[in-house]
Amino acid sequence: MAIESVETGKTLHLLGEAAQAWGVNIRFYGPEPRGLEDFDGGIRSRLFQKNSAARPDSKTVKVTARSLSHGMVDMLEDALKCHYCLFRLPGEERYCVIGPWIVSHPGDEGIDALLLRCAIPPHLRPELVHYYEWLPLVYAAGNWEKMIMLFVQDLYGADTTIRMHTMFLGLGASGEFYTPKPEAVLSMKILEERYKNENAILEAIAEGNSDKALRALAGFRISFMENRIPSDRLRNTKNYLVILNTLARKAAEQGFVHPIHIDVVSSEFSREIEAASAVSELNSLAPKMLRGYCRLVKEYSMQNYTPVIRDIITVIEYHVQEPLSLHYLAARFNINPSYLSALFKRETGETITSFINNRRIRLAGILLRDTALRIQDAAEQCGFLDINYFNRLFKRHYGKTPRDFRRELHKPVI
Repeated sequence: MAIESVETGKTLHLLGEAAQAWGVNIRFYGPEPRGLEDFDGGIRSRLFQKNSAARPDSKTVKVTARSLSHGMVDMLEDALKCHYCLFRLPGEERYCVIGPWIVSHPGDEGIDALLLRCAIPPHLRPELVHYYEWLPLVYAAGNWEKMIMLFVQDLYGADTTIRMHTMFLGLGASGEFYTPKPEAVLSMKILEERYKNENAILEAIAEGNSDKALRALAGFRISFMENRIPSDRLRNTKNYLVILNTLARKAAEQGFVHPIHIDVVSSEFSREIEAASAVSELNSLAPKMLRGYCRLVKEYSMQNYTPVIRDIITVIEYHVQEPLSLHYLAARFNINPSYLSALFKRETGETITSFINNRRIRLAGILLRDTALRIQDAAEQCGFLDINYFNRLFKRHYGKTPRDFRRELHKPVI
């Protein structure tokens, strides 16, 4: 039995790491699942009045959890299009709740339709907008659910039963929705100011204007941190930075930066946010984040390029490690090589060869910074077969040799 307990612990640990990699919450509850009131990230507690009869969903989840047989998994979807997974741990009166996550973002039209369908008052729309910004978006939902099932089958064996179940948001009377009291008018003004600052941040990042973004940042932080639980400053600060990271991602995309670059920067900031163990470690991250995304837009925006040049750059970004040349790209896009060369230089200010080499050198810098690859192996992974040529280009770009570049990054701080 002890061995099974150890194995169960290992499997649950791996499941937790997998959920964290996907950005999805995972929690464990005892025989009386207390704390399930916020199983949805707290959206119902913000939509409805305190103690409202229109908030039965946590009870629904509790009843569902208690009714689970060993080896049975419930995949839940609520009226907000949020997904969850519930299952009982083997040999115990404990439950695992994974979620919420969404498989697509509803967008402005979808949120408006949801307000209408669920009879949610319009003044609560900002709560839903921020909720969907906070929710993890799982594109490959089928793969994610299959992965959960593999972990559950590892816990129980191959005889796991899947029961599909749909859970809906309890509405009750419209009067039970939260309505602002007179003393809440100031908070509403703060919320309006927050949206104003959000839009200013989005606009500034899309333009690559870090000064403008930083000016809007102070007001955004103040309005976000209003009415937060003071005893959980670290979690509140992390939530604030997660939302800021999400906003910045969207702004960079509006600035015509390719997702391949946005994902690298976003993932790096996400790791830094979650790795922090104290608020002091996060104090300087917001300005750093805005500067980073603005720099990304300045360096990688394709806004001023014609569609054909955008397509060619996309091919280069995705295949930068492969043999690429002017003639290969011209043949792929059925364009005269001389015409393509002149068009590319006119729009980007670089020759195609120079552009490819610069992308490769930047990738090499990332590999030397984040991996333990040998310099020659890093060069080969970036498409350089001649190490001497690679060293010359690297020094021209970074002002130092690859060896000195890596040595300075790992130099101990005295």
